[in-house]
Amino acid sequence: MNDHNPAPDTAAGQTSGTEPPAPKTSKKKKRRHGRRGALAGGLALILALGAAVAAGGLWYQAYQHRHLFQADVTGTLAELKQDLGELKDELNGVRGNLNELRESQDSLARALDKLDASLGRDRSRWALAETEQLLIIANHRLQLARDPASALAALQAADRLLRSLSSPRLLSVRRQISREMDRLRAREPVDLPGLTLRLGTLIEGVPALPVRVDPRKNAPAPAQEPGTPEAGTGEEGAWRQMLQEMWHDLTGLVRLRHDYTPDQALLPPEQVYFLRENLRLALSGARHALLAGDAATYRQSLALARETLGKHFDQQAAPVKAALQEIEALGRARIEVELPDISGSLEALRRVMAGQAAP
Repeated sequence: MNDHNPAPDTAAGQTSGTEPPAPKTSKKKKRRHGRRGALAGGLALILALGAAVAAGGLWYQAYQHRHLFQADVTGTLAELKQDLGELKDELNGVRGNLNELRESQDSLARALDKLDASLGRDRSRWALAETEQLLIIANHRLQLARDPASALAALQAADRLLRSLSSPRLLSVRRQISREMDRLRAREPVDLPGLTLRLGTLIEGVPALPVRVDPRKNAPAPAQEPGTPEAGTGEEGAWRQMLQEMWHDLTGLVRLRHDYTPDQALLPPEQVYFLRENLRLALSGARHALLAGDAATYRQSLALARETLGKHFDQQAAPVKAALQEIEALGRARIEVELPDISGSLEALRRVMAGQAAP
């Protein structure tokens, strides 16, 4: 049995005797060193390729910008210095222009200040001149047109203009204007528009007024006497009829009238159109005199219209009676307006303006 199993002893002796052999471990190390060398070589190759690519890129860029290396750097710097000097000269010129511009602006500002002061004085003169015109308008409207409302409006406008100037020297003028405005407000008003409308109504009703008819114009022809032959009965009757007609025509050419009362009508009453026109003109004259403030002419025109109505129109008719009553009422109406004197403010303003114009 021992002959057939010698391996265990040998194995045991080998295990207990010496260390195991090392060939297997060195092979593994060699394999590891080989792998590391291959990896290092690959990395070196990659780095070499990267360096070659970078070198090629640098060379390409240098080739693209080869004119920079070929240019004259010294000459370029000289040109840059020259350009810089020119820029400095231009900058100095611009600074000089800016200084001149500032001086011009200062001169312009001083001129504007002088102009503003001058315009302020001229504005005061213009305002005073405009106030003078307003006061003149107020006097004209009151004295010539007899229009107190327009005169009061002109005085109010003049007072507002003087108030905007805020000058103590104008207080006396404003005080006088205030007094004149109080006088215009305190006057007793007259209903001129109402009287004018009443006269206009009378004028419009003139065509409807009936005219008095002369009874002689409508009297029947006188009857023929019994003893006289009828017209057209015999030759003698015809001659006699013709002679009577001729005598009647001749006696009708001349007519004597004993009438010492004045007749204001331009034409006899038979001319109805002209008679109505006379009445209309009398009433229109009264209306114009009323607007002009002429009391004497107003009453004379109404008296003429009343006389024309009483003489040539039918006083029994109701429209004529109403027209006569209206004319009587209009004649009693008060149209005299006592207008105040408003010239004091104008004189005071002119004194102030004369004081300002004096040296």
